[in-house]
Amino acid sequence: MEKETNLTEKSLSITATPIEGENYVHLEWTNLGAGYKYMVYSKGQNEAVYQSIPSKTNIRVLNIYPGKGNNLKGWMENPNSESANGYGKALIAVDEVNIDAFNANPMSYMKDANGSWKYDVIYEGAWDVNNSKDLSIQGLTTIKEFIDSGRGYLCGHDTIFTRNDFTATNRNKLVSYINLKTATYSDSYNMGSSSIKILKKGLLTNYPWSIGDIGTTLNVPMSHTSSQFASGDVWMSYSNNQWSSAKEISSYEGQEVTNNFYLTTWNNTAMIQTGHSNGAATPDEQKLLANTLFYLAQLTSDTSCDDHKGQDLTAPDKVTITSASNDDKNLNISYSKANDNGTKYEYYVKASDGNTANDITSSTVSTINTSGIAGYSYVIDNIENTEPNSSIDTKDLSISVPLSQLDLLKPIYIHIKAIDNAGNLSETTHYKYEYIASLDLDKTAIVLKEGEAEQLTAITDPPAMEVTWSSSDTSVATVDAKGKVTAIKKGQVTITATTTNGSNLSATCIVTVKKKIILDVEPEKNKIHLKENAVVRLTIDNIKEIAAEDAIIKYDSTKLKFIGMTEVKGIKLVKLEQDEDELRIITASRGLSRIVNDKKILLKLYFKGIASGEALVDVIKGKVTDGIEMEKDLIDDECGQTTIIIDDVVVDDVNHTGEFTLLDLGIDGRHLGEDPKTLPQYNTDQVINGAIDDDDLLKIGEYMLTNPNYRFN
Repeated sequence: MEKETNLTEKSLSITATPIEGENYVHLEWTNLGAGYKYMVYSKGQNEAVYQSIPSKTNIRVLNIYPGKGNNLKGWMENPNSESANGYGKALIAVDEVNIDAFNANPMSYMKDANGSWKYDVIYEGAWDVNNSKDLSIQGLTTIKEFIDSGRGYLCGHDTIFTRNDFTATNRNKLVSYINLKTATYSDSYNMGSSSIKILKKGLLTNYPWSIGDIGTTLNVPMSHTSSQFASGDVWMSYSNNQWSSAKEISSYEGQEVTNNFYLTTWNNTAMIQTGHSNGAATPDEQKLLANTLFYLAQLTSDTSCDDHKGQDLTAPDKVTITSASNDDKNLNISYSKANDNGTKYEYYVKASDGNTANDITSSTVSTINTSGIAGYSYVIDNIENTEPNSSIDTKDLSISVPLSQLDLLKPIYIHIKAIDNAGNLSETTHYKYEYIASLDLDKTAIVLKEGEAEQLTAITDPPAMEVTWSSSDTSVATVDAKGKVTAIKKGQVTITATTTNGSNLSATCIVTVKKKIILDVEPEKNKIHLKENAVVRLTIDNIKEIAAEDAIIKYDSTKLKFIGMTEVKGIKLVKLEQDEDELRIITASRGLSRIVNDKKILLKLYFKGIASGEALVDVIKGKVTDGIEMEKDLIDDECGQTTIIIDDVVVDDVNHTGEFTLLDLGIDGRHLGEDPKTLPQYNTDQVINGAIDDDDLLKIGEYMLTNPNYRFN
């Protein structure tokens, strides 16, 4: 809020102070003593001409009615459903006089015994064609004098009127006060409706009744203009012309005007189209009459007033969005606080003692009424130009919106406007946000053997986007509609997932198909302790009618020591050669019934863990025969391998001989349930838990079976 006090001129000065949170300007001026009346003039920042403004808190009105339609007093003073004091809210007191009586002796009604004006505002009306009643010459002269004194004048429907059957010859001479032009009555000019629209915002639309904002539609009885053209301030116009086919005009006799007005004001005068419907008035119209009468009460003996016309009418600046981003759940928007632009007003005050020669005028003072930012209205959607409403959605400088409420596959638009405490709305900021959708696969490369299958899963953001699947070579591997890949033959293919929503996102997985393993090595346990034995089975599979096998197995001799082998039933070990880290093994089936037609163990190999780490056991070469005519060298894909992990826990047998036998099991069996500490000569607690129990027996049995030296003679 800004306050400025002007220099004085002839001892008369005025100050203007915006009242924070109330949206009006408080005015005070010099008290020049008894006998002086004051009129305040104001000019808004977008106005070229100073006009007098309301300066009273309670007003008296004289309703000069044309023999009919004396309803104003009841409207302003009788209780209704919205106010126990009538639409005048106990601020407006109304007297009434028939125009015939007024015309005969106007001053007897207008001034008191001391010659002072009794009223703040005159209201003429309201009846259609004003019941064909004009002012007398005396009446016209009195009203002119009343207006010139700074007091208010409001005329109703058809009071300013020219038609073949009736012309308000005398009253028509007031058009210059009201800033009107007129023509002979013709429906080519006349516009009317029972619906009016607010065009201007200020005191007249919100004091003492708040009746709406710019664009608000009000309901009134049917009325119309009567070839009148307004050049002053037009507060309301007809929403649509229901009266005639006339079009709205903007110029008449070289002057900027409009023929579409319901209420126009100029300084301390106004014309309202109340009266066409002969005494009918809606609540909207009665409130508007109250506001207009109050607006026209502009001469006062007080030395201060509250200018409710001096409102903040200027929109805030547009909102500047500083950041927009999303996490897994929300779209997060931040913006800087919008700057509120106040409305500048200039004021001066004129003092009069009744003699215009003695009028005193102050210098001007200016002030800016800034109501401050109240909050923000916003909409987030997928439409480019949505306009948020005038309701405050947030007072914060950030917004978080769940992603689940948005269509993430389309551009997202953030629409936000600032609202100040006077209800002024900034221009809408439209901010485009592109959500970055993504598509990945849970695997980017897989290796399959012929005939194997594996499921691929599409990971989409946003979730649940539909995808289609394709294979670059279906003779090598196929993929179904759900992402299941099936290996067909040796080779390599690219499996591609593609979104179906038009975003054209894709992700790929390289699938390598290898031959099925024929000769393989399979450990009974993948993890052992130091000094523990590991059993590795040499197996054959995925081939039919095999009678003999030849394999070379390479192993990590830095971590594993080969300690022996065991033959299996039906297979004869023909040759086993050991050369540092390689074993050469040749086996043969024992007869036709032992021919290999499904998976079979050929030999059990025994290794001891001698160092911790990962040890590879690999069939590096292989050959098979059917014993008829086929002899086949196996390719690398058809030879398997395995890894054994050796931890750093050292295994020691029960009686410390270096190997597990039935004797070790018998020692623990004899002392089952005892405390291992009572037998320090033995390592009885194999599964360390402070007791000799079943777990120890089972573990010893396991170790026994991996000892190639333990066997029946």
